[in-house]
Amino acid sequence: MGQSCAGVPGDIAWFDCQPGQNLFIQSGSYLASTANIETDTKFQGFKGMFTGESLFFIRAFTQAGSGRVYYNSYGAVKQIPIQPGQTVTVDTGHVVAFTDGVQYQVGKVGGMKSLMFGGEGLVMHFSGQEQFGSKLETSVALHPCWHHSSRLVTDLYSTIALRANHQRSPVTRERCRHVDSHSSSDASRCRKETWNASVNEENQEHLIESNAILLDVLRDQVGTLGVKRGCDMGTCGCCAVLIDGEPRLSCLCLAKEAQGTQITTVEGLADGHHLHPIQQCFAEAGGSQCGFCTPGFLIVSAALLDENPEPSRDEIKCAIEGNLCRCTGYQQIVDALKWLHQ
Repeated sequence: MGQSCAGVPGDIAWFDCQPGQNLFIQSGSYLASTANIETDTKFQGFKGMFTGESLFFIRAFTQAGSGRVYYNSYGAVKQIPIQPGQTVTVDTGHVVAFTDGVQYQVGKVGGMKSLMFGGEGLVMHFSGQEQFGSKLETSVALHPCWHHSSRLVTDLYSTIALRANHQRSPVTRERCRHVDSHSSSDASRCRKETWNASVNEENQEHLIESNAILLDVLRDQVGTLGVKRGCDMGTCGCCAVLIDGEPRLSCLCLAKEAQGTQITTVEGLADGHHLHPIQQCFAEAGGSQCGFCTPGFLIVSAALLDENPEPSRDEIKCAIEGNLCRCTGYQQIVDALKWLHQ
């Protein structure tokens, strides 16, 4: 029996291929397949926005009998059904795989600031009724997931995974927040404005640039260094904060969007010198090792327990799936949150 493992941390998904079907897999995502699966390379004819190289897909197919194809993504893989007459638009950096049962076009979405929304906005428009894998929590450059229905909207924080009961992690809900696309002139990007908010129950007033990112304001001007800078692309979750009680990714949130709000960072969880119960349980269960990702986990955990004081293990896993941890394997984090009620 052969064994294979993913080259990057994330989901391993599979597709059962029938004769006559083709599965196109993003180069680097193909993992393994059964003996009767054949593969070749199909060039899609456009440049990969986030690699700087031509973007290739591997075509997997079978000519005799069914076979299974395994593929992997950095982060989670979400299967999106495409209904007749429906069009879904996805940033090229998020596409993992799709079947030949969907039609697609490659297009460019203009008018978005490169720094905020990733490159020039090269996207793939899918239509049909098959499924394709949409890459979520990926690692290459600034790449929110673009999603289009009746109008262009930006999904700043791509969905991590969707449970059968449609529950989503707090960070996932934030990643599904749609905001209208807009462009900014050079003058507006340089404009200074006064920013007011309550951070950890202390009123803050700072002069910021109109396009300042909340993460930068919190770290550089407010001084809450517990808000960690990790990926700068909404991938790792370590910059999570609570804005009016709701988890948000501060690296992908304009500071002016938090104008006049109540912001809680990890520094605001403790009561003076007394740790928050969640922090205490993390320490006792070994839920924090290197500690870099811990603030983000603590924030989404606090939001979960505020909404659901006695979550099940599955609900905990759903809540934290938008946060990446390189050390613990996540089990200790789940244990820590369960210990609160034991």
